[in-house]
Amino acid sequence: APTTLYAAVGGVYRSVNGGLTWTSANGNLPPAVTSGDGTVSAIVIDSFSPGVNPIWGNLYAAADGSGVYTSSDGGATWSIMAGIPAPDTAVATLLLDPLPPATLYAGTTSGKVFRTPIGSGTWSAFGIAVARIERTYFLLFGSRAAGIKWLSRCSRRSWQGGHVPCVFS
Repeated sequence: APTTLYAAVGGVYRSVNGGLTWTSANGNLPPAVTSGDGTVSAIVIDSFSPGVNPIWGNLYAAADGSGVYTSSDGGATWSIMAGIPAPDTAVATLLLDPLPPATLYAGTTSGKVFRTPIGSGTWSAFGIAVARIERTYFLLFGSRAAGIKWLSRCSRRSWQGGHVPCVFS
């Protein structure tokens, strides 16, 4: 079982003992991302790409309204990954395809999906888009090898009653 865990609760928190204790890994994330309930909506760890930190991997955190941040030192410092257009910076989910060249996908609440090859610094629109409903949360499934064929779309309203009736495309 992994001993280092990350959680998105009022920012980013890290446990190095399997969840027994937690410490802040917010580093220099902006207060809008870490205050109150925070807006970190997803965390991805890249431990596969060449040159990643062998202890922590490279972390990617999606922030609702702020885009995607990256850290290569376990959350001590963060950098914004610029390039997602301003109307689409409310990123709800992330998917890392580790096959070379590793690619990070970001699903936004506007219904658009963007991708960036790890290390390129450039985001581009990906061919999947769905209509925005209330506040949309995406789950991306698949990889380039199998093709990203499945995209689920769920709103908070659909989660009431303990079930998640999602739309798959």
